Amino acid sequence: MQPSFQATVGHFMNHYQLVQKKSQQLVEFLRLFMSRLRINGKRAAPCDIACAQLPPHDGDCSGSEAAPFCILIIEDDQSLLKLYAFNLNNWSMRPQLILANDGREALFHLQHSNPDLIILDLKMPKMDGFKTLQNLSAHAAIVVVTGMEPAEIERRGGVPADIPVLRKPISFPQLKAIAETLALKSQTHASIS
Repeated sequence: MQPSFQATVGHFMNHYQLVQKKSQQLVEFLRLFMSRLRINGKRAAPCDIACAQLPPHDGDCSGSEAAPFCILIIEDDQSLLKLYAFNLNNWSMRPQLILANDGREALFHLQHSNPDLIILDLKMPKMDGFKTLQNLSAHAAIVVVTGMEPAEIERRGGVPADIPVLRKPISFPQLKAIAETLALKSQTHASIS
């Protein structure tokens, strides 16, 4: 016995409403997901975040008291940006990440953000790390991560002595220790103020 037309329509409408509700939930989840990770200052596309995980917070690195620890990563290699995002999003501090492909993009982000730490590659197109260093005032603590040999770094103008230089391949435990030390100093300074 076939169901009546009304029963079929009713069944269809129930499924339709369920699918519509689930679709709305999925859209809200995706909207939240995409708002939490930014690459080059823009909402990330799914292909951009294949290796990244969802950070547990929103934030714009504006420097407000409630803002999470914020890291600006300046790196032209997209694979390394994904590797940074994957590793740093697994840290217990769950930093807010801003990713830039070169010094120009980084300087643009710094007009709107106040990161706690800047991770800087030296060898990049457009505006390299050396030129970027010249244009960075006292925005944040800086760590240089590079594959360049020390002699080449010196030949190109060097890096200020107070800026740590880490060699590629990236030592994430060493980078994490630097970030945790800065976060602790920041928390201690905030509690004293």
